[in-house]
Amino acid sequence: MLAALAEASLSRSPAEAEAHARKAVELEPSRAEAHLALGRVRAEAGDRAAAETHLRKAHDLAPSEPEVLRRFGLWLLESGDRAEGKKVLARFLELAPAGPAADAVRRSLDEHASN
Repeated sequence: MLAALAEASLSRSPAEAEAHARKAVELEPSRAEAHLALGRVRAEAGDRAAAETHLRKAHDLAPSEPEVLRRFGLWLLESGDRAEGKKVLARFLELAPAGPAADAVRRSLDEHASN
């Protein structure tokens, strides 16, 4: 619940989003969604180290959860770790090969293939 609140409030109130995400991690440290939310909040704030810590933790906790794979893989690509990002996104496409998210991932992979 708190992780969802953090995600929902990210664009309108980053401070509120961070408070919700931190509380979610505090209350449920073994829940991937909580770390995913805090990772997104820290990425938006430009704190790459904390973003990676929490996104990687989300991936460790839920290595077969498509949304975790998608967000972590895209973050890796954008952060310059193309090899690991491509690997994570390939796994995402194995698990969720159809739909708008899969199409967006394919476009991102194509963009990074030429860079």
